[in-house]
Amino acid sequence: VITGAASGIGLACAEAFAKQGCRLVLNDLNAAALDTLLEQMSTRGINTVGQDGSIALQSTVEALFARADESFGGVDITINNAGISLNRPTMDVSLDDWTRAIDVNLTSVFLCSKASAARMLPARSGVILNLASMYGVVAAPERLPYCVTKSGVVMMTVVLPSAIVMSSSTKSPVTVCSNTLSGRRMPRSWRNLGVGAILPRAMPVRSLITHSTSVIRCSFSQVDS
Repeated sequence: VITGAASGIGLACAEAFAKQGCRLVLNDLNAAALDTLLEQMSTRGINTVGQDGSIALQSTVEALFARADESFGGVDITINNAGISLNRPTMDVSLDDWTRAIDVNLTSVFLCSKASAARMLPARSGVILNLASMYGVVAAPERLPYCVTKSGVVMMTVVLPSAIVMSSSTKSPVTVCSNTLSGRRMPRSWRNLGVGAILPRAMPVRSLITHSTSVIRCSFSQVDS
């Protein structure tokens, strides 16, 4: 399952997993762009289904994961990618702006993670990958909603494994991981935040996806875009 899959990082993830022969369940708010992507995947013989709509709505999340159940019998990997930036001076941020950022960047991750864990725990396998940002650990001017919500994604990733364990009767191997950005342009002071090891700059997202774990764990990694 990939949210925000019709453009940007989400599209790149969809392409990468398609090359590996994965069956894809894709979501995007832009119905036309999603339909185009689904048609392209179908033409290439990639087994793909989609569900358009705002992933911040529980109804959309329920429909998306129902598609996964009906089409493929469950979910192995969920990539919580959908997000918005809303870059503007803090005093110009309206309540609607604030609410929208929280809904799209944070609530959607919560909803999709719950839906994923509900399917992964009985299967005793699965990976939830939350796309965060360097602005989840570093303050930036004119990005208050983005910084706050991505920081929430980071903390959600840390809390989720223990929360899943406490709600489950078995210690199932479900991996929960997140990324931030690092690279040549990251100031040296940002590298000393104590939030995780700096991994190789070219480290691909697929290296965060593994079924080799034997316990539920959290991995918070700083990687390049």
